[in-house]
Amino acid sequence: QLILVGGTTSGGASGETWTWDGSDWTELSPATPAPALFGAGIATDQASGNVILFGGGSGGSGLMRNWTWAWDGSTWTELSPATSPPARFGASMGYDPTNEEVVMFSGATSGATSGDTWTWDGSNWTEESPTISPPFIGAGSMAFSPETETLIHPGGGVMEAGRKAGTWSWDGSDWSELHPATSPPARFSASMQLDVTSGKILLFGGLLLFLMTKAYYVALTNKRLILIRTKMTFWTGGPPPENLGVAPRGEKNELHLVLFDFSLSSAPLDRIEAGTPGY
Repeated sequence: QLILVGGTTSGGASGETWTWDGSDWTELSPATPAPALFGAGIATDQASGNVILFGGGSGGSGLMRNWTWAWDGSTWTELSPATSPPARFGASMGYDPTNEEVVMFSGATSGATSGDTWTWDGSNWTEESPTISPPFIGAGSMAFSPETETLIHPGGGVMEAGRKAGTWSWDGSDWSELHPATSPPARFSASMQLDVTSGKILLFGGLLLFLMTKAYYVALTNKRLILIRTKMTFWTGGPPPENLGVAPRGEKNELHLVLFDFSLSSAPLDRIEAGTPGY
């Protein structure tokens, strides 16, 4: 069965747990529910058979957490590992069957970004020390490729200034950048899974990021602006006017409202200078 847990609904962060049996969804009522979280990392630990949930932002407060929770098929249990990664949201997680461990990469921590790599062995977290790491990628996606016998991490939508996210591969001890002939546009919060029938990884959806500032991420999906404050004091979405955004302006790079001219259809969406100056 597939497990769906948490996320943000119209009513805010959710702690619901749902399963998909191949034809229908069923909401479960576990004795211990998962906390209401959004942006948590999740992966199935095939060695233990448990689904591992880490981090995320709490509903209401939006505070980042470093909780580790496990789903055993009937209920959720908060674990108490001796070592835990710093609190974060938007981390990428996937299972590495070759090394029998869950791998977690990156995410946004309180007031900062993180490009660290952690592994879960079923009872504890260990920070890895790869010789090379991808740039910070927030809310990215990760899945195992039987073709390469490595975890594949395509470019997320939140990147360090001046660096492209690219496509990366984790072999159990180090990251290496791949150079496929064709790559999907950079995005975050995409869904990605291995199709065991074809042996191919499927990537679907996500938000196309076109602006990152010190205090905010601004994402664009279907011409709807989503404003995310990195300290997670709030998360707002919804349909503001389609041609409005925010951008740093002036000597102090203060945030200003920006009017975008979407009539410039020949200009790519990441060309924020195509609009009128901020005011």
